[in-house]
Amino acid sequence: TALTARPTAATTGMSVVATAVAKALGRRRRAASMSPAASSTATHFRAGWATTVAPTPKSAIPDDYLRSARDLLDRPDPGPTPFVVRGLVVEKAIGVVQGRYKVGKTWLVLELILAMIGERPAFGNHEAERAVNVLAVFEESGEQALSRRLRAMLKGYGIKKSSESLSRLHYAANAGVRLMEPEWQEQLIADVLANKIEVVIFDPLARLKGAVEENSQKEMAPLLDFLRRLRDETGATVLFVHHTGHEGNHLRGTSDLEGYWETKLTIEGKPTSGGPFKLVADHREAEKTELGLSYF
Repeated sequence: TALTARPTAATTGMSVVATAVAKALGRRRRAASMSPAASSTATHFRAGWATTVAPTPKSAIPDDYLRSARDLLDRPDPGPTPFVVRGLVVEKAIGVVQGRYKVGKTWLVLELILAMIGERPAFGNHEAERAVNVLAVFEESGEQALSRRLRAMLKGYGIKKSSESLSRLHYAANAGVRLMEPEWQEQLIADVLANKIEVVIFDPLARLKGAVEENSQKEMAPLLDFLRRLRDETGATVLFVHHTGHEGNHLRGTSDLEGYWETKLTIEGKPTSGGPFKLVADHREAEKTELGLSYF
């Protein structure tokens, strides 16, 4: 004799409830699949509960990142490479001033700044294309050292302290700027835009990078990407000052540093010798310039 189980009132009630829940979930799944937002918003069902997952963020890859050479050449000719200071600093470049210790890198920066703000040609014959506003961030020396150096240069060149062009130079000295900190990054971009800065100079990179290991490509890459972002979002030329390695030919640290520059100013000479020194200006998109320097 076969054994059979007859449903009780309790089991019959549970079966009815389960059937109703299954039908309801089926209707909700079908409704979600037909919804216009179904492709961007996912609805999940579990144990009778529906949960909505936020849409996936839009990709950072631009829709038109692939372009044709023909379209490029149909656009107006961009003309020759533009300079901020003729022969020395390319406009809207990421550039570096490099050299060994005690060869006058900061003096060179100030010489370029006087040209950029429209005061006098750099080294007497390298003029700026036009006078621009400059932001110089100094983290190796404080305000007093900057004041002494500026006063010495103005006196040597016969420039009055009241010169209107000096108002184009904005500076921060030992302000604790750290290029890897998001708060500082946003502040710098905002200040460059607000003050219509066209050249930003960081002196020296070693003090501004914080605890980042400069020999590590992984650690330095985000910092270098910020320099590019600063240039791209503001349209400013961005220069940084850095030491060379023991051989004196290449930037100290990760090789990525050599891959980022578009203008590189190298001071060649023996440290503490007093000169003469040689300035070599290399550019990705322009001819090299070489100068003999003896004023440091």
